[in-house]
Amino acid sequence: MIPGADNRDQKREDSPLRVMISFDGERSSLPEAEQFRSKMSQAISGVEMPFATLMYIWSEQVAPESIIASAHTSQVKMRAPTTSG
Repeated sequence: MIPGADNRDQKREDSPLRVMISFDGERSSLPEAEQFRSKMSQAISGVEMPFATLMYIWSEQVAPESIIASAHTSQVKMRAPTTSG
């Protein structure tokens, strides 16, 4: 694990491993701020952002099976997987 990392805090967000699943959807249904962020990202990178993303993270700060929102965008949710003992 990464000491001091906490995915609930934008300045301390980090994880030693992330597994991401992206989804497509109707972009016009997104809030205006998210539509703008998506357009700016595409203009800068040349790549369209996914409509939504589910990110499995490994963290000591988040309880297993918790779902937290990204501090950067509402289109990303993070889930701490179940730990097996």
